[in-house]
This record gives sequence, C-alpha cells and structure tokens, in this order.
Amino acid sequence: MKLYYSFFTILICLAYVPFRAGAEDIKLFVTNSVAADRIGEAITTGIPFPEGVVKDTGLLNVAIGNHVIPSQFTPIIAWSDGSVRWALLDTQIDITAHEERELSLSYGNKTHKTINPINIIENESSISLSSGGLFLTINKKEFNLIESLKIDGHKVITPQSRGLVIYLEDGTEVRAGPPTGVHVETVGPM
Repeated sequence: MKLYYSFFTILICLAYVPFRAGAEDIKLFVTNSVAADRIGEAITTGIPFPEGVVKDTGLLNVAIGNHVIPSQFTPIIAWSDGSVRWALLDTQIDITAHEERELSLSYGNKTHKTINPINIIENESSISLSSGGLFLTINKKEFNLIESLKIDGHKVITPQSRGLVIYLEDGTEVRAGPPTGVHVETVGPM
C-alpha cells in the first residue's frame, strides 16, 4: 500500500530582502496537487523576514485578491534588534483539485485586520469560547471536559453531564477526578 505524504503542496515565493513596511505585497502560491477539492484546508509554513522590518506580527495579513482571510502569525526567531526573523503562518483556504491559488502577504500601514471571530472569557471556574453560532464552556473544576456546547442556539451538551464515568464489572461507578490545571495557551483567529 502506498502512502502519499504530499497531498497538498505549498510553494512560498518570497522576495526576502526587498520586503519592508509599506512595500508591495509578497506573493505566496498554494498548489493543490491532488484530484480532490479542499475546503478549509490548513496551511502552516514558516516565513523569513529581514532584520528590522517586522516588529509586530499583528500587522501582518494574508489576502486572496482583495479579501483578507483569517490568519495567525507566531514569532519563532527574533533578530538581535528584537524584530521578527521567522514567523509561523497559520491560515485556512478553499482550493479546488489541481488549482493554484495566489495569496498576498502584507505588512504595515496598508494592512487591514479581519475581526477576530473567536471570543474567549476565562475566570476561576471556567473558560467560555464563542465564535459565530458556537458557544462552548469548559469546566476548570470538574472533569466534564466540555461542560456545555450550543451550536446555532441548539444545546448539544448540557451542564448537567456528570463527565466521564466508568462502570466496573461489579457495578462500581468510578468518576474522573478534577483536572490539575486548565488554561488558554494561545488566542487568535486560528
């Protein structure tokens, strides 16, 4: 049985040295090399930047045509002046079979951010996440993992759940204990 590891190929064409704040957009090319459409396909790649150019990854954007798409940049390596040397780009796109899509990477004054579609509220007992029609609550005190889940106003999981319960052969009920810690690691559109 053959395994195909390269279902989806991303080709990054960067003009490394000329990229600076206010410069023309840098073109990124994504190629779907298989005979299947990809909907919401995850794209993750590292992007290098010249020294002194990118001080704030929050000013980086990716667009398809004139439409800015949700994307997230995580600084990986910094230059000695503190500017970003390499950033990890995470985004999602729709691409048809054997299609090549052109994305534009921009930075600086001409960028325009999309509204962060994910809202997170964290308190001592729970973490709540909302995104469009989805509302999710994670209990930090009990092991329910997901305490409640609503999709488009419809309850999918209710807070009355007892969490994970295992029944032994003799009928003894064993419940999972409380988590030792729950926290949000990263907040962003991806």
